[in-house]
Amino acid sequence: MQKIKEEHLKNLKEIIKRNWNYEDYNRSKKNSDLFSYLDLYDCLSRSNYSDFIIRDNKIVGFLLGHIKEIKGVDYSKYKNLVRNLESQLNKSNEGKIFLEYSDLYEKSNNSLYRLAQPKGDAEIILFALDPDYKRRGIGSILLKNYLDFLKENEIDNCYLYSDSTCDYQFYLNNRFERHYELRKPAELRRGETIHFYLFERKDD
Repeated sequence: MQKIKEEHLKNLKEIIKRNWNYEDYNRSKKNSDLFSYLDLYDCLSRSNYSDFIIRDNKIVGFLLGHIKEIKGVDYSKYKNLVRNLESQLNKSNEGKIFLEYSDLYEKSNNSLYRLAQPKGDAEIILFALDPDYKRRGIGSILLKNYLDFLKENEIDNCYLYSDSTCDYQFYLNNRFERHYELRKPAELRRGETIHFYLFERKDD
């Protein structure tokens, strides 16, 4: 486990922006950055586990998680930053569409949780790699570090949310089982229907 510092935030924001292709769906670069920071701060505020890998003097992959009964890293200060960014985004139509998009994800994930009732005491909140460094084993290292940490703390189950815009085959290849699916259109992505999933893994 490694703590994410202020100096890392811009690097992580760029990874999120490139993975979620926010610049493809926005006229404003500023809004694309705000969307990416909002995603990052929101996920940090809900996390107490973090890890990352550095290559070529920059972070090229990171994983955020929340583990019950573990003190871990305190990122609660990011809750205020989330509120500040939401206030900024509410001032533009494009920002309001993004907030609706975020709300769609939150409501879909809550519905999936109620349907699946995952037994795990650990959640993977955000898992992202620099697109230029995929297929190099970096994701596997980050996931192994997380699962090893869970094992050290006698936690056998973990779960995560994913969707059809992500490379969820990686989770299937790593013994996660897909439970339940929701399908909803997203205005931010020009009405594209997104499939939302909950994945769960149990180590015997």
